[in-house]
Amino acid sequence: MADTKDFESAQALFCAIADHVGKDNIDKVLNLDKYPTYQDFKNFKKHQKLITLADKRTKTIGVSLKRQEDLLEDTGWYESSVLIAKEIIMKIHKIDSDFADIQSPNWQDLYYVRGASGGKTTMDYIDKLFSAANKADKQFGDVNKWSPADIYFVSKTALATVKGEYETLKKNKKSNYSFYKLNTLCNKLINEGHLFPLSLKKIITGKVKLVRYNFSKSKEEKDLAKLTYLFNKFAGTKRDLQIFFKDQKSHLKFRHDPYHSEFGISRGFKAEILVQGMGGRLGSASGIPQLERIIDNSGLPSGVVLNAKLKKVSTTAFNDYEAAVYKLNKKYRVTEKDDHDVMTKRKKQPKSKLTIFRVDGKQQYKNYQDERANLSLIHVCNPILKLLDKWFKTNGTGKKTPVGTLFDDSSDLLREFIKYASSRSPQSGKFVIAKDG
Repeated sequence: MADTKDFESAQALFCAIADHVGKDNIDKVLNLDKYPTYQDFKNFKKHQKLITLADKRTKTIGVSLKRQEDLLEDTGWYESSVLIAKEIIMKIHKIDSDFADIQSPNWQDLYYVRGASGGKTTMDYIDKLFSAANKADKQFGDVNKWSPADIYFVSKTALATVKGEYETLKKNKKSNYSFYKLNTLCNKLINEGHLFPLSLKKIITGKVKLVRYNFSKSKEEKDLAKLTYLFNKFAGTKRDLQIFFKDQKSHLKFRHDPYHSEFGISRGFKAEILVQGMGGRLGSASGIPQLERIIDNSGLPSGVVLNAKLKKVSTTAFNDYEAAVYKLNKKYRVTEKDDHDVMTKRKKQPKSKLTIFRVDGKQQYKNYQDERANLSLIHVCNPILKLLDKWFKTNGTGKKTPVGTLFDDSSDLLREFIKYASSRSPQSGKFVIAKDG
């Protein structure tokens, strides 16, 4: 399976190539009929020089040109990289007219950056500014919910500006940073053609669609308004609650993930959103505190009541779950800080008084996981999911209403989850996504 950062870096390389070639000549160079594989493309002598020069216009943290080329040997990734690069060079002026210069031959004042590593790239400084804003006003679980941009096209002006903003913030240690300041900074750079945040999806159909997010809030609110609540699907024997939209193609799923890197307890209660059509995209929100913030951001009076109940129910649920997992660990003779191989490397003990040790460590681990999943169902899923199930069915009124009835509060809260998961919260930044057309 391809590594995400390799794909993103390969895409940066081809965007740099497209920038140098320019709009008028792009079909001659990035031509899948003439060069159906990356090796065919590279075998043309002029392209070898072009690849080397384009590599110097990219900053791909931790991903060498060789790693990118290894990925591009997979024809699917090569085709996707070519198609996206061509679409951008042909349509970037429609994103913002100030990017039209990129369509001319030869490189403009732009570099193609992927990855933040605590260093001194534009993405590094943006990441640091995001952390400062999120610390002052905790809105997001991670930077991808503010902006899921995988690569940035950046000018020297953009680098100098975000670096200057960060250095000013460092000097004024008592000054709180805000998402308003961060978004104002990035929006100005985008509007002037100095910064282009691009989120990527692999192209499979052969067609690319470029979609702008957070450029026009009124348009997106209009699209979101079409997504309305329809019904819930929940059974006490299952570990998730599914809430469907009126289009019946989309749903929100609440679930608890009991997996833990050691033998502790996971508090990874998640809301996963799959929205098909209307510019939607897959995303999630994780952790009860983040769910509470999303509910609070809805501004619904019934949401205030829901949050109070959720806080109480989830606190009891995770306390009970922690106590149950402690007993389970004792039964399997592990501690919450042990690595998994403490169990998986055990040899079976046929004469053991305890049945659980009469199988080898791998089977013990499988049995342990099954038991832990059941404890998750009993102590976490059932109480929390029952609360959410009832709220969406009754819209917080406590009175049962016929399935299929439109509940305004339920629809409004669903939209709030969509906004967060798809990086369209009021505090989210602008970005462009390249996806299957």
